[in-house]
Amino acid sequence: MKETELMRLLKCLEGQSRRNMMPPPHCVASHDDVPPPPPQMMNIHHGKGRILSVLGRREGMTQKELAEEIAVRPQSLSDSLARLEAEGLICRERSETDKRELRLYLTDTGRAHSEEIRKKREAHANEFFSVLTEEEKETLGRLLEKLFEANEKAFDKTKNSNEERQDQQS
Repeated sequence: MKETELMRLLKCLEGQSRRNMMPPPHCVASHDDVPPPPPQMMNIHHGKGRILSVLGRREGMTQKELAEEIAVRPQSLSDSLARLEAEGLICRERSETDKRELRLYLTDTGRAHSEEIRKKREAHANEFFSVLTEEEKETLGRLLEKLFEANEKAFDKTKNSNEERQDQQS
C-alpha cells in the first residue's frame, strides 16, 4: 500500500473521531500532516490549506459537501471561503442544474497552491512511513481500513439511534 493511501486512511480515522465528538488523538505530527508552508504560502492558514487541498481533489463541491469532507459546520467555512475568494484562490459559480446552489472551484493560483500542498503531503507521507517495510505498510493499511469500517458502522448506528429518538419526541 502506498504511503499516501496510508496517510489518507489515518486522516479518515482522525476525521471520524472528530465527527463522533471524540477528542482528537494526541500525536507528535500536526493534524493536517503538512510541513510548514513555503514563504509564498505563509498567509494561508492550515484550515485554508485543507480547503485548497480538498478542492484540488474534487472541484465543484458545494459548501455543505466541503464542510462534510473536512468535518466542520458549513457556517464555520463562510469566513475562510470569503478570504480565499478575496485572495483570488477560489471562485464560486452557480450550479448549471440548480441555480440556487453555489459550487466551489479553484482559480489557477489556488490550483498551484493545492498542487504544492499535495506534493508536501506526499513527501511527508513517504518520509513518515519510510521506517516500514512494504509488507508492514500493507498490514497497516488493512488494519486501518478495518478500523475505519468499524467506526463508520458505529457512527451510522449512533446516528440512526439519535434520529429515532428525535422522531419519537416529535
